[in-house]
Amino acid sequence: MAEWSSALDGQPVLLASSVREARLMVAQGLDLDQRSVIQIPATITRDLAHTLDRTGACQRFAADERPVDLIWQEPIGGIDSAALASDTPSVLDFADTLPSPGSSWSSDETALVAIFGLHLSANPERSGALLLFDSSNQQSMTLYRRLQGLASESAVPDGAMSQLARLAGSGGLANRQQRVVTQVRDGIVEAAGLPAIEAHPMALPVGVGLQIPDIVEASIFATYVRGELTPFSLLSELRPPMYRYFRQPGTEAGATLDLQGFVQQGMIPCGPDFLDEEIVHAVLGVVKAAEYVGVRWWTDPQLAAQYAQRMTQMYGPEHDAYRPAFPVPEFPLPHNSIAPESVTDEVVPARIDGD
Repeated sequence: MAEWSSALDGQPVLLASSVREARLMVAQGLDLDQRSVIQIPATITRDLAHTLDRTGACQRFAADERPVDLIWQEPIGGIDSAALASDTPSVLDFADTLPSPGSSWSSDETALVAIFGLHLSANPERSGALLLFDSSNQQSMTLYRRLQGLASESAVPDGAMSQLARLAGSGGLANRQQRVVTQVRDGIVEAAGLPAIEAHPMALPVGVGLQIPDIVEASIFATYVRGELTPFSLLSELRPPMYRYFRQPGTEAGATLDLQGFVQQGMIPCGPDFLDEEIVHAVLGVVKAAEYVGVRWWTDPQLAAQYAQRMTQMYGPEHDAYRPAFPVPEFPLPHNSIAPESVTDEVVPARIDGD
C-alpha cells in the first residue's frame, strides 16, 4: 500500500477486495446505525443504497434541508459534485472511476474519506477498491486508524499493484486520459462557448462534463450531438434518479426544480488512446449542435452577436446558419471584425508532446 500512498501525494490509503467491502468498512468506522441521519444524492446507485440500508441509518435526499450527521456524495464519472455550503462531514464515493495520481486534497474539502474503484475484475466482489484519507483532517485520520483494524493484508485484491503501474507515470493511463480530457474540454469551451463541468481533482474523469444552457431541451441538444455521430450521454441517462426520490414527501412540488441543473448536464466520453481525429470529432459534434440550437458562444454574448451578424452579412437576412436563442448585444458590425476563416467549424487540437 505504500506505493499507492506515494502516488497519491503521500496520503494514507487502505485497500479492499471490493467497493461494497470498502463502503461497509467506512460505515462501520463511522458507527452508522439507526440513530444516524445521512444525506444521499437523488441519483444514488442501487448498490450504494442497499449498502446504506444495512446500517439502518435514516437516509434523506439533498432536497431535504433538515440537518444530517453525514453527507454521502456519489459523483458520476469523476465529475465534481456541486459545492456543499456545509461543514457537515462527508464521504466522496468515486466507485465508478479511478484515483488520479499526483492529486491532493483541497484546503476546503470536508470529506473524511474518498472511495475509488480499482476495476480489476468483472466480478464485483473481487474488483478491488481504494480508500483515501486526508492527513490534514483530524477526523479523517481518526477514521483511518479505526479502519486499519478492520482491514487485512489478505484482503488486498490481486492486481492492485499492477493497476497502479498501468495508471501512474508520464506514459501511464492517467496522464494520457487527462491529456485527452483537457483537449476536448478546452476545445468545447473555446469553439462552442459552452461551460464545461470540471472534474474533481482527485478523480480520473471518464469524459468531459457539459452544462447545457437551460433554454434548450437537453434531449434535443443530445439528439443533435449524436446526429453528428459524436458519442454523448446525458447524466440523467447514465444515472437516473432513484425511485425512492420520487416517493419522498413533497417531491411532487419540488422534484423538477431540485433536479433542473442535473437534467441539463451531459458527458462526452473520452479514452486515453484517442487519436487527434477523435478529439476533433468529439469537439465538432458539440460545436455543431450548439450552433443548430442557437447556443453557440453562450458564455460570450458579444462574440455570438458578431458571429450572427457575419452570417447575415454573408448569407442574407433569411439565412438559417446561426441565430442566437439568447439575448445578445446589438451594435454595428465593424468592417472585417471577424474574418470568415476565424468562424469556421475547424477545430485544431493542441499539439501533443512527441508528435
